[in-house]
Amino acid sequence: MHKFQTLMQREWMQHQRGWLLMMLLPPALIFLIVLFGPADSMSVVFDGQRADATSVPVLLLLTSTVVVTFMVLCISWIAVTFQAPGQARRDHQDRSIEFWLSLPVSHSASIGAMVLVQLFAVPLLALALGWFGSQIIGLAAVARYDGASAWFSLPWGALLAANLALLARLGLGIVLATLWFLPLLLLSMVASAWLRRWGMPALIAAVVGSGLVLKQLYGVNWVFDTLGGLMSYGSRALLHIDRSKGPGIVIHGPEDVLPQLARLPVMLMNDGLAALRDCAQPLFLGALLFSACCFALLVLRRRRVT
Repeated sequence: MHKFQTLMQREWMQHQRGWLLMMLLPPALIFLIVLFGPADSMSVVFDGQRADATSVPVLLLLTSTVVVTFMVLCISWIAVTFQAPGQARRDHQDRSIEFWLSLPVSHSASIGAMVLVQLFAVPLLALALGWFGSQIIGLAAVARYDGASAWFSLPWGALLAANLALLARLGLGIVLATLWFLPLLLLSMVASAWLRRWGMPALIAAVVGSGLVLKQLYGVNWVFDTLGGLMSYGSRALLHIDRSKGPGIVIHGPEDVLPQLARLPVMLMNDGLAALRDCAQPLFLGALLFSACCFALLVLRRRRVT
């Protein structure tokens, strides 16, 4: 266990500057804009009716929480996704493989630490840092718009419950969505490890070509259906919106802000349960089994090269 933790620390130390810059720079820029941008242009209007002094600070804080958190999370997720294919042959490119082979660690532990840190831990860290930055930005926006005294009139109990529910829901969503997307991510790593720079073009050509051939010659569309299912369930794992059970959060006027804020934790809890129910199907089990096969191919390639 200690060796595996050391491998995870190695992943963090190797990329920490780039990751932290990627996560902290966008909130820092937005914070500067809020501090030094025009404050008199801030206004919230519902159907031509200007929001009252009670609802505006709440809306500013909620808007900052959602926008900044999702922005940092999306930037980090996109970055690690595009970076993933090249990670399988990283140690061979920088010729550090000999050093890591001299240590008493297995190939599976080395690859497992890389996958765990880059595909799971980094997005979760981005979620935490994005949320923390959003609270600072939101409080700064409230102070600029309505003065720092407006902080004391905020419904902190309801805001705390909503924030905790949002963090829990997004944390669960990150893990589930990554598991849904894991077959595609690991397959891209396998292609890059075995075929190097031709891995991704060959993988795209093979998937699209096989899908078209099966569809045209045999009328079978399972390749594209499987890809569509993984993408659909992966996106729903992060935010599962079921319109059949209600419109969700709807704010028609200032008087709706606090009641809708109060029901946000329950809505997010039901949303998370719906995402968990999506996992109780053969497609999810197949995705996990396929991911395990791809992981085994990565270990085999690393063992054969060395």
